[in-house]
Amino acid sequence: MIHELYPHWGRLKAEELPHEVMIISEPEHVANSQDVKAKDNKPGSASFFLKMLLAGTVALIFLGILETGIRLYISTPQSDWAYKMRSMHRRFQVSSYDHVLNLYYPKNTVVTQKVLMAPHPQKLDQHGRPIQFEGAPVKIKRYKTCSQGFRNPEFSVDKGDRYRIVCVGDSCTWGDGVLLEETYPMVLEKKLNAKGGENYQVINAGAQGLSSLIALYAVKNRIADLKPDVLVLSLCVNDEIPQELCDTDYLALVLRRAAVVRFLDQFYVYLLLKQRLRATGLLDPIGNRRLIGPTPGKDTGRLQENTEPTEKKTGQSHQEDNVNRVAITQKLKNTQTLITFCRERNIALIIMTPPLTSFGARHLVGPPVEAVARLAVSQNVPVIDLFTIFPDLERENGLTLESEGNRQKLVKNTNGEAQVLIETERSPEYQISPDIFRFIYRHNLKQTTVIDQLHPTPKGHEIIATLIHKKLLEMKVLR
Repeated sequence: MIHELYPHWGRLKAEELPHEVMIISEPEHVANSQDVKAKDNKPGSASFFLKMLLAGTVALIFLGILETGIRLYISTPQSDWAYKMRSMHRRFQVSSYDHVLNLYYPKNTVVTQKVLMAPHPQKLDQHGRPIQFEGAPVKIKRYKTCSQGFRNPEFSVDKGDRYRIVCVGDSCTWGDGVLLEETYPMVLEKKLNAKGGENYQVINAGAQGLSSLIALYAVKNRIADLKPDVLVLSLCVNDEIPQELCDTDYLALVLRRAAVVRFLDQFYVYLLLKQRLRATGLLDPIGNRRLIGPTPGKDTGRLQENTEPTEKKTGQSHQEDNVNRVAITQKLKNTQTLITFCRERNIALIIMTPPLTSFGARHLVGPPVEAVARLAVSQNVPVIDLFTIFPDLERENGLTLESEGNRQKLVKNTNGEAQVLIETERSPEYQISPDIFRFIYRHNLKQTTVIDQLHPTPKGHEIIATLIHKKLLEMKVLR
């Protein structure tokens, strides 16, 4: 190369060549072009900035198209995944405890979901949620809310001269799997007004997923404004659902999200990414990094005393770390607070235990329910014990599950006479043997009082309405 450029230097020794000649290896125009490319690729250069801007714009356009596609897809009411995505999105659109504790759906909206129309084996995932058993009968159900956000016909907040009863509870009160007119609040209203006129008004203030902590908040901050004469509280089995965080820890964590995370939580694309990262254990259920700081003292208001995070042992899996949504001590405290609140406002209170049959997790729900029932009786609060009544009704006419160790029997009862349909052994991973459910699904068997383990059938709602009516007459609170 040197000889071609400088032939008269051909006889010089290498060490005698000028330094600038020693480093020449390519023609000058080639070297200059490489220098220009290198400068263009340096961070801070105009060309580099434009390339990054273009890449960012393309990425944003792609994410925007993906977000739009997801939002269009989840508008499909028949999609179970779409329902779950909408629920998850709504869960993170919160900025205060007022929003966190308000489980009621938006006003004047149609809620669409899939409902399991039979019991399931209650095999739980790592977050303590039941896994739907293959072959289970499922139906699409649509529910509509009124302008107050309740699953109820339209009504005025001002009750006028009518006697108002408000029913507060979880999905059993809301009416999973049945029509609005079949829910026990609507049936009760019809019974009360059977003699003509509209002297009595019964409002369905149930909400899916309600816990005793959220029920207490709802009564204080929403139901009280309706000025009820009677409040019927259906105890929530959701308190005993095992999950990664109890309600108080969830309330504490959800407001600790950074401002940028709150902003990103508005987008489904980000929620999907967060969901994937949660599966790796890098994020807590709220989407924060794990082990982040103490609960702040701001913005907690009335619930500050209830929102201290609980300490958890390290080195455990998510499933081993599961806790009840509401501890039994907190459940009792919530109930006592509600009793006091109603008495101070001259609101007659009735407490109902959940209508859990033999197919439900009675060994988990039983102790807290019995403790609250004892508290209510000690405070002279009327109790309707559906926890005992519904299983007894199934033993008279319906289906029951009998267990002895891992041995289980499916029994059909007709006028008190029992017939064993199938007897099998369950594996430890299932609360109830899948063989039982295969038999139920294959022969289209149904319980009399509940659809699954808990949610009443139309007949079950009729029974509850009758029991409440009878209790109101005993209390002599009706006009």
